[in-house]
Amino acid sequence: MWYTRGRTMCLDLYGNTTSAARVDDVLAEDARRRKLRRAVRPLRPGVAVVAVVAPADAEAVLDHVDRERHAFWRHNLELEAVLVAPPGTPFEPLLRSAAHRVLARAISGADGVHEAVNSACVTAALEAVLLVDGSIAFPASGTPLLQMYLHLSSAPDRGVVAPVLWGRDGIASDGGVRIAAEASGECVFVPEPIHCAPLWGEAALLQATASRCLMARWRAFVGAGGLDPELTPGPARVALCLGAGRLGLRTHRLNGGPFSSPDAPGLPLPARLSDVPRMARRWCAYLRSSGT
Repeated sequence: MWYTRGRTMCLDLYGNTTSAARVDDVLAEDARRRKLRRAVRPLRPGVAVVAVVAPADAEAVLDHVDRERHAFWRHNLELEAVLVAPPGTPFEPLLRSAAHRVLARAISGADGVHEAVNSACVTAALEAVLLVDGSIAFPASGTPLLQMYLHLSSAPDRGVVAPVLWGRDGIASDGGVRIAAEASGECVFVPEPIHCAPLWGEAALLQATASRCLMARWRAFVGAGGLDPELTPGPARVALCLGAGRLGLRTHRLNGGPFSSPDAPGLPLPARLSDVPRMARRWCAYLRSSGT
């Protein structure tokens, strides 16, 4: 059993005070993963749509889930919706919206949105989870969620898939990002724009994504420790993809329908990894060693 005082004293012998924080990060992440795994039941084929929404956006999310549910059923798959109320958002309207729908429920994110999302993903016990902001507009036709699930489940090394999102300016994006090491040794976030409109059904490999809409295998989500509550949404989703990658599960972009986002398709990221000390401690040395 390591105690904080003894651990810090041992590390101070090497004059490496940052290692104490790194060890704390590793222990905290391990505890978070074990907590997620303890809650698991046998997984069922299907997708849990976990949407962080304001009451005004809830009906649009539920309408789309209802529209695709029959297509899922034809493939013997389940599709359910979980509405997460962000802090400061009224919870009762989401409860009323979910109460009138099939396989829908609402939970409060008052104690932390990432904690609520992690809990919703684990307790659903479905093979895949879709993390989506309520501001995302789903395609008006087709079955984009089913196409994402079929792409994700069609190969064992696929862990995360993000759809192409179309912004208000008509530019396609998927929130794709890579972390590159500069000559100085500084790790920086580099957005990966889409240079030409992808073809329908076209897929591409990404290092990570900060997309406002992504689907992950349950085992990739839990194996990576879910969304880190200590990180803001953009870095948390990038860390999720990196954690899945370390398990051998890749992140893909898929053009499965005209999703649109009134905001920037990717969640905000800082310029440098050092601006997120928790991520830098965990990932910078690993990414350098892996040749990124």
